[in-house]
Amino acid sequence: MSAAVYDFTIEQGTTHRMSFLWEDSEGAPINLTDYTARMQARKAFNADEKLIDATTENGMITLIPLTGEVQIELPEDITTTFIWPQALYDLELVSLDGTVTRLVQGLITISREVTRSV
Repeated sequence: MSAAVYDFTIEQGTTHRMSFLWEDSEGAPINLTDYTARMQARKAFNADEKLIDATTENGMITLIPLTGEVQIELPEDITTTFIWPQALYDLELVSLDGTVTRLVQGLITISREVTRSV
């Protein structure tokens, strides 16, 4: 299965929530029990700096095992720091045996914030 391509926009200074479903070829959800997930964004494929580093371990990704749902939440205090215009990202699922599946990939665009608390 090839990764889906999904481009999206994050509004700087807001809590950004999104979710993806992992389903088999017949549309049945894939059970995510014993999986972890990770999503990174970088300015370019070969860039060392991670602009986003969301994981199940740091609480920014939540898995709903029986429905195959991957929920991502980037809090406001993190998106406020996003001053880059665009980045490449991918979202990977890792099984208990170490098998890595890239679920989705694409381009993130930042919509800059005008209103600030300071």
